Amino acid sequence: NALPYLDGITFQFYPDPTARTTAVQTGNVDWIEYLPAADIEIVELDPEVEVVGGISANFRSIYFNVSEEPFDDHRVRQAISHAIDEQAIVDLALFGTGGIAATGTTIPSDNYYGIDSNPYFGRNLELARELLAEAGYPDGFTFDLYVTSTYDFLRAPAEVIQSNLADIGVTANIVAEDWSIYLPKVMAGDYQATVLGESGQSDPDDLLFNVFYTDNGGNLGLFSDEGIDRLLEQGRQASDQEERREIYLEAQERILDLAPHTFLFYSTQYEALRTNVKGFEHFPNTSYLGLRTTYLE
Repeated sequence: NALPYLDGITFQFYPDPTARTTAVQTGNVDWIEYLPAADIEIVELDPEVEVVGGISANFRSIYFNVSEEPFDDHRVRQAISHAIDEQAIVDLALFGTGGIAATGTTIPSDNYYGIDSNPYFGRNLELARELLAEAGYPDGFTFDLYVTSTYDFLRAPAEVIQSNLADIGVTANIVAEDWSIYLPKVMAGDYQATVLGESGQSDPDDLLFNVFYTDNGGNLGLFSDEGIDRLLEQGRQASDQEERREIYLEAQERILDLAPHTFLFYSTQYEALRTNVKGFEHFPNTSYLGLRTTYLE
Protein backbone atom coordinates (compact mmCIF):
# COMPACT_ATOMS: atom_id res chain seq x y z
CA ASN A 1 0.00 0.00 0.00
CA ALA A 2 3.00 2.34 -0.16
CA LEU A 3 2.99 5.21 -2.63
CA PRO A 4 3.90 5.52 -5.40
CA TYR A 5 2.40 2.31 -6.77
CA LEU A 6 4.49 2.21 -9.93
CA ASP A 7 8.05 0.89 -9.75
CA GLY A 8 9.11 3.48 -12.31
CA ILE A 9 8.08 5.58 -15.30
CA THR A 10 9.77 5.59 -18.69
CA PHE A 11 9.36 8.90 -20.53
CA GLN A 12 9.18 8.78 -24.32
CA PHE A 13 9.47 12.10 -26.13
CA TYR A 14 7.26 12.80 -29.15
CA PRO A 15 7.90 16.31 -30.49
CA ASP A 16 5.11 15.89 -33.05
CA PRO A 17 1.61 16.19 -31.49
CA THR A 18 0.03 13.73 -33.94
CA ALA A 19 2.68 11.12 -33.14
CA ARG A 20 1.90 11.58 -29.46
CA THR A 21 -1.78 10.82 -30.05
CA THR A 22 -0.99 7.83 -32.26
CA ALA A 23 1.35 6.42 -29.63
CA VAL A 24 -1.35 6.15 -26.97
CA GLN A 25 -3.98 4.86 -29.39
CA THR A 26 -1.72 2.09 -30.67
CA GLY A 27 -0.52 1.16 -27.19
CA ASN A 28 3.09 2.18 -27.74
CA VAL A 29 2.70 4.27 -24.58
CA ASP A 30 0.24 4.02 -21.70
CA TRP A 31 -0.34 7.73 -21.02
CA ILE A 32 0.29 11.06 -22.72
CA GLU A 33 0.06 14.66 -21.58
CA TYR A 34 -1.04 17.59 -23.74
CA LEU A 35 -3.49 15.67 -25.90
CA PRO A 36 -3.81 17.98 -28.93
CA ALA A 37 -7.08 19.94 -29.07
CA ALA A 38 -7.60 18.73 -32.63
CA ASP A 39 -7.62 15.11 -31.45
CA ILE A 40 -9.80 15.31 -28.33
CA GLU A 41 -13.14 14.43 -29.94
CA ILE A 42 -11.59 11.62 -32.00
CA VAL A 43 -9.77 10.04 -29.06
CA GLU A 44 -12.90 10.25 -26.89
CA LEU A 45 -14.50 7.80 -29.34
CA ASP A 46 -11.69 5.27 -28.90
CA PRO A 47 -12.88 2.50 -26.52
CA GLU A 48 -9.28 1.68 -25.57
CA VAL A 49 -8.39 5.20 -24.42
CA GLU A 50 -9.77 7.52 -21.73
CA VAL A 51 -9.50 11.31 -21.90
CA VAL A 52 -9.27 13.33 -18.68
CA GLY A 53 -8.66 17.01 -18.03
CA GLY A 54 -10.18 20.42 -18.59
CA ILE A 55 -9.41 24.06 -17.91
CA SER A 56 -6.12 24.40 -16.09
CA ALA A 57 -4.47 27.12 -14.04
CA ASN A 58 -2.52 28.95 -16.73
CA PHE A 59 -2.46 31.80 -19.20
CA ARG A 60 -1.21 32.15 -22.77
CA SER A 61 -0.27 35.45 -24.36
CA ILE A 62 1.97 37.21 -26.84
CA TYR A 63 5.13 38.23 -25.00
CA PHE A 64 6.78 41.33 -26.46
CA ASN A 65 10.49 41.89 -26.07
CA VAL A 66 10.19 45.54 -25.05
CA SER A 67 13.92 46.10 -25.35
CA GLU A 68 13.71 45.94 -29.15
CA GLU A 69 12.02 48.14 -31.73
CA PRO A 70 9.19 48.43 -32.51
CA PHE A 71 7.90 46.80 -29.33
CA ASP A 72 9.69 49.29 -27.09
CA ASP A 73 6.75 51.62 -27.88
CA HIS A 74 3.63 50.84 -25.85
CA ARG A 75 1.44 52.24 -28.65
CA VAL A 76 2.66 49.49 -30.96
CA ARG A 77 1.89 46.88 -28.32
CA GLN A 78 -1.55 48.40 -27.81
CA ALA A 79 -2.16 48.32 -31.56
CA ILE A 80 -1.30 44.62 -31.74
CA SER A 81 -3.63 43.92 -28.82
CA HIS A 82 -6.51 45.77 -30.51
CA ALA A 83 -5.99 43.80 -33.73
CA ILE A 84 -6.10 40.30 -32.27
CA ASP A 85 -9.29 38.23 -32.27
CA GLU A 86 -8.96 36.11 -29.12
CA GLN A 87 -12.12 34.12 -29.74
CA ALA A 88 -11.00 33.22 -33.27
CA ILE A 89 -7.80 31.78 -31.81
CA VAL A 90 -9.85 29.53 -29.52
CA ASP A 91 -12.30 28.55 -32.26
CA LEU A 92 -9.84 28.04 -35.11
CA ALA A 93 -6.42 27.27 -33.65
CA LEU A 94 -7.69 25.40 -30.58
CA PHE A 95 -10.73 23.81 -32.25
CA GLY A 96 -13.07 25.27 -29.64
CA THR A 97 -11.91 22.78 -27.02
CA GLY A 98 -8.37 23.93 -26.27
CA GLY A 99 -9.08 26.98 -24.16
CA ILE A 100 -11.19 29.97 -23.17
CA ALA A 101 -10.60 33.40 -24.71
CA ALA A 102 -8.91 35.82 -22.32
CA THR A 103 -11.13 38.67 -21.20
CA GLY A 104 -8.77 39.51 -18.35
CA THR A 105 -5.00 39.54 -17.96
CA THR A 106 -2.83 36.72 -16.67
CA ILE A 107 -5.64 36.45 -14.11
CA PRO A 108 -9.01 35.35 -15.57
CA SER A 109 -11.69 38.02 -15.34
CA ASP A 110 -14.00 35.79 -13.27
CA ASN A 111 -11.31 35.34 -10.62
CA TYR A 112 -11.76 37.30 -7.36
CA TYR A 113 -8.61 39.26 -8.25
CA GLY A 114 -9.42 39.49 -11.95
CA ILE A 115 -10.22 42.67 -13.85
CA ASP A 116 -13.30 42.63 -16.07
CA SER A 117 -12.60 45.72 -18.17
CA ASN A 118 -9.97 44.59 -20.69
CA PRO A 119 -10.15 47.23 -23.47
CA TYR A 120 -8.56 44.88 -26.01
CA PHE A 121 -11.06 42.02 -26.02
CA GLY A 122 -12.48 41.79 -29.52
CA ARG A 123 -11.03 43.82 -32.39
CA ASN A 124 -10.75 47.55 -33.04
CA LEU A 125 -8.82 47.81 -36.29
CA GLU A 126 -9.37 51.54 -36.75
CA LEU A 127 -7.87 52.31 -33.36
CA ALA A 128 -5.03 49.85 -34.02
CA ARG A 129 -4.12 51.68 -37.23
CA GLU A 130 -4.29 55.05 -35.47
CA LEU A 131 -1.92 53.86 -32.75
CA LEU A 132 0.54 52.52 -35.32
CA ALA A 133 0.50 55.84 -37.14
CA GLU A 134 1.10 57.74 -33.88
CA ALA A 135 4.05 55.46 -33.15
CA GLY A 136 5.56 56.19 -36.57
CA TYR A 137 4.42 53.06 -38.43
CA PRO A 138 1.54 54.24 -40.67
CA ASP A 139 2.38 51.51 -43.20
CA GLY A 140 2.95 48.80 -40.60
CA PHE A 141 6.16 46.82 -40.14
CA THR A 142 7.57 43.31 -40.31
CA PHE A 143 8.73 41.18 -37.39
CA ASP A 144 9.47 37.57 -36.48
CA LEU A 145 6.88 35.78 -34.37
CA TYR A 146 8.89 33.08 -32.62
CA VAL A 147 7.02 29.95 -31.52
CA THR A 148 7.76 26.39 -30.53
CA SER A 149 6.81 23.58 -32.89
CA THR A 150 6.57 21.13 -29.98
CA TYR A 151 3.27 22.21 -28.40
CA ASP A 152 0.33 22.73 -30.74
CA PHE A 153 -1.47 25.11 -28.35
CA LEU A 154 1.51 27.48 -28.57
CA ARG A 155 2.19 26.97 -32.28
CA ALA A 156 -1.27 26.95 -33.89
CA PRO A 157 -2.36 30.42 -32.66
CA ALA A 158 0.49 31.97 -34.64
CA GLU A 159 -1.36 31.55 -37.92
CA VAL A 160 -4.46 33.34 -36.65
CA ILE A 161 -2.26 36.08 -35.19
CA GLN A 162 -0.47 36.41 -38.53
CA SER A 163 -3.79 36.78 -40.37
CA ASN A 164 -5.16 39.28 -37.84
CA LEU A 165 -2.10 41.51 -38.03
CA ALA A 166 -2.13 41.54 -41.82
CA ASP A 167 -5.37 43.52 -41.52
CA ILE A 168 -3.44 46.46 -40.03
CA GLY A 169 -0.46 46.20 -42.37
CA VAL A 170 1.78 44.29 -39.97
CA THR A 171 3.62 41.26 -41.34
CA ALA A 172 4.42 38.50 -38.85
CA ASN A 173 6.97 36.00 -40.11
CA ILE A 174 6.37 32.78 -38.18
CA VAL A 175 9.58 31.12 -37.01
CA ALA A 176 9.04 27.73 -35.32
CA GLU A 177 11.65 25.62 -33.55
CA ASP A 178 11.73 22.61 -31.26
CA TRP A 179 11.25 23.35 -27.56
CA SER A 180 14.84 22.39 -26.76
CA ILE A 181 16.07 25.15 -29.07
CA TYR A 182 13.24 27.59 -28.55
CA LEU A 183 13.21 27.89 -24.76
CA PRO A 184 16.89 28.82 -24.23
CA LYS A 185 16.55 31.57 -26.85
CA VAL A 186 13.44 33.00 -25.22
CA MET A 187 15.00 32.83 -21.77
CA ALA A 188 17.96 34.80 -23.14
CA GLY A 189 15.69 37.43 -24.69
CA ASP A 190 16.67 36.40 -28.21
CA TYR A 191 13.31 37.08 -29.86
CA GLN A 192 10.99 39.93 -30.87
CA ALA A 193 7.62 38.44 -29.92
CA THR A 194 6.53 34.97 -28.93
CA VAL A 195 3.48 32.99 -27.80
CA LEU A 196 4.01 31.57 -24.34
CA GLY A 197 2.56 31.45 -20.84
CA GLU A 198 2.86 29.90 -17.42
CA SER A 199 1.00 27.09 -15.66
CA GLY A 200 0.25 25.99 -12.14
CA GLN A 201 -0.29 29.34 -10.44
CA SER A 202 -3.28 30.34 -8.35
CA ASP A 203 -2.28 33.35 -6.24
CA PRO A 204 -2.26 36.80 -7.94
CA ASP A 205 1.32 37.29 -6.76
CA ASP A 206 2.34 34.29 -8.86
CA LEU A 207 0.38 35.48 -11.86
CA LEU A 208 1.57 39.09 -11.80
CA PHE A 209 4.86 39.43 -9.88
CA ASN A 210 6.45 36.47 -11.66
CA VAL A 211 5.72 37.90 -15.08
CA PHE A 212 5.83 41.70 -14.79
CA TYR A 213 8.14 42.65 -11.92
CA THR A 214 11.40 44.22 -13.09
CA ASP A 215 14.23 41.70 -13.60
CA ASN A 216 12.17 38.80 -12.25
CA GLY A 217 12.92 35.42 -13.79
CA GLY A 218 9.52 35.06 -15.46
CA ASN A 219 9.68 38.55 -16.94
CA LEU A 220 10.89 37.27 -20.29
CA GLY A 221 9.98 40.44 -22.19
CA LEU A 222 12.37 42.57 -20.10
CA PHE A 223 9.47 44.82 -19.13
CA SER A 224 9.96 47.39 -16.37
CA ASP A 225 7.67 49.96 -14.77
CA GLU A 226 8.23 51.57 -11.39
CA GLY A 227 4.53 52.03 -10.75
CA ILE A 228 3.73 48.38 -11.34
CA ASP A 229 6.73 47.27 -9.28
CA ARG A 230 5.51 49.41 -6.37
CA LEU A 231 1.99 47.98 -6.54
CA LEU A 232 3.23 44.39 -6.74
CA GLU A 233 5.43 44.98 -3.70
CA GLN A 234 2.42 46.39 -1.84
CA GLY A 235 0.41 43.33 -2.82
CA ARG A 236 3.00 41.11 -1.17
CA GLN A 237 2.84 43.12 2.02
CA ALA A 238 -0.95 43.41 2.30
CA SER A 239 -2.71 40.84 4.47
CA ASP A 240 -6.31 42.03 4.09
CA GLN A 241 -7.98 40.25 1.17
CA GLU A 242 -9.98 43.25 -0.06
CA GLU A 243 -6.92 45.50 0.18
CA ARG A 244 -4.92 43.01 -1.89
CA ARG A 245 -7.71 42.90 -4.45
CA GLU A 246 -7.73 46.68 -4.89
CA ILE A 247 -3.94 46.72 -5.25
CA TYR A 248 -3.94 43.99 -7.89
CA LEU A 249 -6.81 45.56 -9.81
CA GLU A 250 -4.87 48.82 -10.01
CA ALA A 251 -1.76 46.94 -11.10
CA GLN A 252 -3.72 45.21 -13.86
CA GLU A 253 -5.13 48.51 -15.10
CA ARG A 254 -1.57 49.79 -15.46
CA ILE A 255 -0.45 46.56 -17.13
CA LEU A 256 -3.27 46.80 -19.65
CA ASP A 257 -2.36 50.41 -20.39
CA LEU A 258 1.30 49.57 -21.06
CA ALA A 259 0.45 46.27 -22.82
CA PRO A 260 3.65 44.25 -22.28
CA HIS A 261 1.56 41.23 -23.32
CA THR A 262 -1.40 40.62 -25.59
CA PHE A 263 -3.54 38.26 -23.51
CA LEU A 264 -4.92 35.45 -25.67
CA PHE A 265 -6.51 32.56 -23.78
CA TYR A 266 -6.49 30.25 -20.78
CA SER A 267 -5.80 26.80 -22.13
CA THR A 268 -7.20 23.44 -21.28
CA GLN A 269 -4.93 20.52 -20.59
CA TYR A 270 -5.99 16.98 -21.34
CA GLU A 271 -4.26 13.69 -20.76
CA ALA A 272 -5.08 10.47 -22.63
CA LEU A 273 -4.50 7.08 -21.06
CA ARG A 274 -5.05 3.48 -21.98
CA THR A 275 -7.99 1.85 -20.21
CA ASN A 276 -5.62 -0.43 -18.27
CA VAL A 277 -4.15 2.64 -16.57
CA LYS A 278 -5.94 3.09 -13.25
CA GLY A 279 -5.80 5.56 -10.39
CA PHE A 280 -4.59 8.59 -12.32
CA GLU A 281 -6.05 11.92 -11.23
CA HIS A 282 -5.87 15.12 -13.28
CA PHE A 283 -4.94 18.23 -11.29
CA PRO A 284 -5.97 21.67 -12.67
CA ASN A 285 -2.59 23.09 -11.63
CA THR A 286 -0.95 20.64 -14.09
CA SER A 287 0.81 18.79 -11.28
CA TYR A 288 2.09 15.25 -11.83
CA LEU A 289 0.99 14.19 -8.33
CA GLY A 290 -1.71 12.06 -9.95
CA LEU A 291 0.97 9.65 -11.10
CA ARG A 292 1.68 8.69 -7.47
CA THR A 293 -1.62 6.80 -7.27
CA THR A 294 -1.45 5.42 -10.81
CA TYR A 295 -1.07 1.71 -11.52
CA LEU A 296 -1.42 -0.70 -14.44
CA GLU A 297 -4.16 -3.29 -14.36
